Amino acid sequence: MAGIRVSKKKDLLDNPHHKQESAYIRQDGSGLMYRGGLEDELDDAAQAFVSSIHSDSEILPFDIAGTEAHVLMLYKAKIIPKADAKKLLSALRDIRTGGFDPADMNQVFEDGHELLESWVTKRAGKRAGGRIQTARSRNDQVAVAIRMKLRHDTNIIQTGILQLVSALAELAADNMDTTIPLYTHLQHAQAGVLSHYFLAQVSILLRDYERFAGMYERLDSNPLGSGPVGGSSLGIDREITTRLLAFPDMVYNSLDATSSRDHISEFVSCVAIMCVGLSRMAEDLVVWASDEFGFVEIADHSASPSSAMPQKRNPDVLELVRGKAASTIGDLVSVLAVQKGLASGYGRDLQEAKEPAWRAAEVAAGSLHILFEVLTDMTINKARMAQAAESGNITALDVAEELVRHKVPFREAHLEVGKMVAAARRAGKHVLELTKVEISGACSINPDTAARALSACTVEGSPERRRSAGGTSRREQERMIRQAEDSVGELLGELEEQRNDATAEIGKMWQEIDEFLKG
Repeated sequence: MAGIRVSKKKDLLDNPHHKQESAYIRQDGSGLMYRGGLEDELDDAAQAFVSSIHSDSEILPFDIAGTEAHVLMLYKAKIIPKADAKKLLSALRDIRTGGFDPADMNQVFEDGHELLESWVTKRAGKRAGGRIQTARSRNDQVAVAIRMKLRHDTNIIQTGILQLVSALAELAADNMDTTIPLYTHLQHAQAGVLSHYFLAQVSILLRDYERFAGMYERLDSNPLGSGPVGGSSLGIDREITTRLLAFPDMVYNSLDATSSRDHISEFVSCVAIMCVGLSRMAEDLVVWASDEFGFVEIADHSASPSSAMPQKRNPDVLELVRGKAASTIGDLVSVLAVQKGLASGYGRDLQEAKEPAWRAAEVAAGSLHILFEVLTDMTINKARMAQAAESGNITALDVAEELVRHKVPFREAHLEVGKMVAAARRAGKHVLELTKVEISGACSINPDTAARALSACTVEGSPERRRSAGGTSRREQERMIRQAEDSVGELLGELEEQRNDATAEIGKMWQEIDEFLKG
């Protein structure tokens, strides 16, 4: 998040692994911060087992912002005194602007929230520090930090989608005349143009974008102020934190707000669906880059060598786009499985839903970037594509449809063209090269009619014949390219507004804190 800096500072905590510095020790030294009702501290093995400190490092910047909003609200609602609010906000600002050391994220602390409270209390003193969790539980604290991080990650992913869509649309515009075989079952199906392939990927990615956009609307609500499960009796004002943290609305039911994680499920689902599509595109490029196909050549900076074979240029990054897509499916299963057996209300199981979400977000952004780099720098072998399209009797359907124009029922045309293809295979020639004698010996269609149908069809002209909406004709290619370019322009404007709204509101909060601390 803008404004938060991770530094190499080592003085935020003195001797973090030392027993006396444990976050479990109360600031007055009389007992344990969160364990007042328990006589013994967790043993080392149990403490390490329950700790979520490392996964919480991903949400710490958002936890700091959420805590700043919470403290401002407590002061404005007259729940804590101004002097203590100043101490707390000053400490939080110091941590936010001065940076924090990832090395301090250690298992001495049960989680990042406890670590943050410890940092703040060391700076603000035990009296002011003791007020930071007033009317707040770690349950709503983590819930708002998760939503803020996923909101941030969604903006990054949506930006990557539009960047990739723009590159694909540009490639489509440059390849409307590049003939290529279109495949079903990885067998030649129809002659097409390369632009049609790129535009198919555009359509898929724009649906991915729409899924993320719909998910974002449901994600973008404030759970802070819901307490552990049932809210607070202290007269808090949740509208204040909702505004300060740039949420358009709040999650109203406190039980739902603190214990539901369907927003994580939906986020990872969007990632997994998108990554499956990216994996299929990566597989196409892996196949196309093989010596057998030779349709494209991956740039050296996107290829990997072999440890043994000097000639190799392996498409490792594309293979990992495929492989990492599988991990996002696993992440989705993990997130769903964590939730499926829980009763209502928060359960510690839910902390296990965070790391799969963080991993999925990283894979999504990385995969989009890799494919953008590969596509924009690869070399397209147009001649090889055109040569491949000449084989495989790829115009057979064109011939059948031409016979339909001659009043032959399609099923009959399909059957008789199939017979002509079989004859061409036996003769070792293309179906378009059959003579009238060969046609008459192969099928029952009038040889003159069949010959006219064959002569009307060519591989080069085949794509242009298909002028149906969404087909391969140049008119349709141009229309779909314009549509893609218009969509990207419109969506970029909406995304910039979405991103700027959140950044501006949180920036206003930080300005308000600065002014408050001056007063």
